Order: sequence, then structure tokens, then C-alpha cells
Amino acid sequence: MLSTTFKFLIILTLGGCGHFFYAPNKVKYGDPKEFGINYNSGFFSSEDGTPLHYWHLKNKKSTPPKALVVHFHGNGMNLTNHFPSLAWLTEHDVDVLIWDYRGYGRSAGIPDHKAVYKDALSALEFSFKLKEKIGAKKIIAFGQSLGGMVLARSLVDFRLKSKIDLIVLDSTFSSYRQMAFSKMKESWLLTPFSPLAFVLFDDKFASKNTMHLFPNVKTLVMHGPNDKVVPYKFGEEIFKVLKSPKCFWAIEKVGHIEVFHGIARPYRKPFLKMIENPDDITACNNPLAEHT
Repeated sequence: MLSTTFKFLIILTLGGCGHFFYAPNKVKYGDPKEFGINYNSGFFSSEDGTPLHYWHLKNKKSTPPKALVVHFHGNGMNLTNHFPSLAWLTEHDVDVLIWDYRGYGRSAGIPDHKAVYKDALSALEFSFKLKEKIGAKKIIAFGQSLGGMVLARSLVDFRLKSKIDLIVLDSTFSSYRQMAFSKMKESWLLTPFSPLAFVLFDDKFASKNTMHLFPNVKTLVMHGPNDKVVPYKFGEEIFKVLKSPKCFWAIEKVGHIEVFHGIARPYRKPFLKMIENPDDITACNNPLAEHT
């Protein structure tokens, strides 16, 4: 049988590059009720009519909520695996909307860069409708890993972008080509072929091309030096090119998208402080100063 590395090389050669960035499945990994969270499950339509599945996790205390956090999750599995990442916010008067790109979980369709970009625009539109319905005081757009790329690219074309209170880019990247090149360089077998990443992968819907149009909204970039999935340098590069009001959290001693959990749990308090006041200087520049 062919090794995983050879299979990956064959996928690249045949042009199936979407498989590198999109790894959905239909498995149900968990349910918010297991965490004592009340939620609504439903669908909204993408621009082309594709039904996209979402969960609206309701906070346990406040009506209306302090904020609605819109969660753009990573590239693997589906929302039933990713929702625990931000579900803790429901303990703090915050609602969470998590949704699946096309092809993930119960969402129809097949993912590709252009289609997922359109899905993201529709998700942002839906999130503002939900915000008005539940009376949330603020709206926070939170993108993790691939979700950070999808969010950052779609935001520049979103008609209500200036009304977002806080943008969070967690452990993400801004170029599909650079990300593929980096991952191929990690394998001794694929290293000689790594320049092909700039031919085989398309950056038409990459956020790096539109960062100069990024909304003038407070943006929190988070990344860990020990991230083995998305290199830390990509987070640093994104932060450097952003022209919007911004701050950077270097999440030490944790892996990929592991902020708010385990030894990174102390970051919860300053993040809640930023939700209350995105312009809080202490939480932005020295987040653990008052919270360790």
C-alpha cells in the first residue's frame, strides 16, 4: 500500500488540492447538552442556495446577551467537534454561533475556496440577523486556523464590517500557497517538490491579497510559538501587515488553537475583558498582567 506521503503527493499531482485544506466529515462528536448548554440547531442558505448548518449556543445567564461570538472553525471534521473551543463563553453572558462550511457535517455541497468565501459572507449576514433577534449588545467575529483565513478574506467584502465590535484571528495564515509550501517542506520526501505549491495552489481567495482593505475594527491576533500545525511566523506576518487597531497575544506552551484551555485557561479573563471593552489597553498589550 502507498504511504500517506505518497498519497498526498498523488493528490497534489492530480490537482485535488482542496483535500489539503478541507477535511470534512459527517460524524457527530458531541452535543452542547452534554455541557448543560441550551441551543438551537438550524440552517441558513449560502449565496447559491446551499443549506448550511449552524448551532446557536445560548448563554446561561443573560437575556439579552452581552455579545454574540460568530465562530469560524478549522479545516477538519465539523462543528460538533469544534464547538467546545468557545462553549465556555456561555457561562459569561455570551452566546456563540458556530456554523459549518459546505460539505461539513449537515451542510450540503462540496467545499472549495470560492464557494466557502460565499458561505462566509452568508454566515456574517445571518449572524447580524441573529444578533438583532436576540438583542445582543456586541458581535465578535472569531476565526480559528482555516476559519481565520476564511473570515479575514470575507470581511473585506461584507457590507456591515464596520459594525463588528471585535475581530479575532487565532492560529491562522493568509496564503494557501505559503501554507502548502511550509507543510511540504516539513517532509524530506516532499521538500524537492515544495516549489510546486506556488503552481498547484490558488491564492485568489487568500486573505493576503486583501489585507489592505481590512476593516478598521479592533483585531486580536493570537498564535503560539509551539504551534506545530500552522507556523507561528504566519501569525506574526498577519499582525505586521494589519493596519487596523490591533494587538497580539503570543500563547506560550500550548499547541494549535489551544487558547482558553489547559494551561492557557488564564487567557479567558482578559478575553472577556476585551469583549466588554475592545479598546482595553491592559488586556490587549499585557493580557495576563492582572489575571495570573
